[in-house]
Amino acid sequence: MVFFAAIGILLTRYVLRPTRVTHAQRLLAGVACGLAAVVWIGLHEAGAFAMEAYDVTYRVLTFDALLVVAITLVAAGAAGLLPRAALPIAAMGGMSLTLYCLQVWWLGYDVRTLHPGATDDSWLNVVVLVLGSAALALAWRAVVRVEPWRRGPLEGPVAAAVRLLSRERVRA
Repeated sequence: MVFFAAIGILLTRYVLRPTRVTHAQRLLAGVACGLAAVVWIGLHEAGAFAMEAYDVTYRVLTFDALLVVAITLVAAGAAGLLPRAALPIAAMGGMSLTLYCLQVWWLGYDVRTLHPGATDDSWLNVVVLVLGSAALALAWRAVVRVEPWRRGPLEGPVAAAVRLLSRERVRA
């Protein structure tokens, strides 16, 4: 987790800090990382080396890091070029705690109830998680208009608690 936290910190600084790097350059860099991830998984599939999901090996970490960087850069570049198209991504990002909890619940439900004994790594689950997350986040934002509750079912109470605790610290 420290490895991915470090990548997240570096990406956040690179993506969010105003720089001379254009949105198109970010998008292009993200596509390049995505292609590197495709080559990496292609080498794995060709038998050049083995990777197992959830293993903490440099091969798995490299692949995961390439995907994280690719997705972040493509999303940031595309959001800058097409801001209205970024609304679903921004809505999902604002509800990440709620969506993560629901995704874990869904995957548990899938392997316990819908497909007992199967693994959770199916393309159907990818589609359900991505489209379901986008639909839920956009629907929540369309219905709930009052802050901090607009942030999400779990994010709202957390934000309210932080606000309350912050006020108490300022008074003290």
